[in-house]
Amino acid sequence: MTQKSLSRPVVFVLAMSLSGAAAAAPTENAGSISVNLGMDWTNKYYFRGIVQETDGLTLQPYFNTRLTFYQSEERALSSVALTIGLWNSLHTGPSGTGAPDLGSETAGLQTADPKAWYESDLSAALSVGLLRVLSLALTYTAYMSPNKAFGTTHELAVGAGYDDSSLYSRVLGGRFGGLQPSVALAFELEGGAMGEPGSFIALGVSPAVTLLDAAAVALTAGVPVELGLGLGDYYDAPDAGSRDTFGYLTAGATVGVGLKLIPRRLGTWEVKGSAKVLVLGDVLQAANNDRRAELVAAAGLGIGY
Repeated sequence: MTQKSLSRPVVFVLAMSLSGAAAAAPTENAGSISVNLGMDWTNKYYFRGIVQETDGLTLQPYFNTRLTFYQSEERALSSVALTIGLWNSLHTGPSGTGAPDLGSETAGLQTADPKAWYESDLSAALSVGLLRVLSLALTYTAYMSPNKAFGTTHELAVGAGYDDSSLYSRVLGGRFGGLQPSVALAFELEGGAMGEPGSFIALGVSPAVTLLDAAAVALTAGVPVELGLGLGDYYDAPDAGSRDTFGYLTAGATVGVGLKLIPRRLGTWEVKGSAKVLVLGDVLQAANNDRRAELVAAAGLGIGY
């Protein structure tokens, strides 16, 4: 997404942090096709530390479907799958319905109809599972703005995640799910979050523990941490003559409540919430009204089938 100034909103997600933002409720579907959908709310929307919206109502509905071509419990190659996803962000603030009409004489960001529909991201990910613990993925994402707040950015990302839960099978009575480390490297092919195409790397862990697993509900809690770094001038402010490798560091807490009382024929339902502290680098701080840190809260409902 090309932008004229750092204060002008830009993009989002799967954008492929494997811990990324469009995660849905887990599904027990054993077939070749699975579906996840849901709706999230957030008080402030940042994409890789870049401010998008901090005012008004922000709702983020998503939908993805996964087609598993191959799956094995015995061989080194444990799975091959293709996931197609659509993620959206709807705003009533200054980047959505609260913005002046496109083409008006008012200065600042302007939007067109449908004014509330700030962002729509279409992604396709080819993933491979190895030894049932390692996941590799190649993801293409088109970041688009239906209300014309920014231009389209095309991105290719590679990522890897390691399921280390088996290493901690005896910790907390088997309720600890491991650190779940992940890494993602993204390359902008056309457009760019900060103007010109750049590249980005995210490193993260997502430790979680099952607090309750009853007949009606399951309660889990996590403490995800993620570090975002700019490569190839990703966090670059040409107008200000500055650039920064450090983009952001975020850490916080998540809670998920699995609604097991809902019949399985209707899918798996989960209510989720999170609160995290976002610490920004110098370039992103300047774009964020000189605020170094932010508290970002979110809540949502996910359904898997």
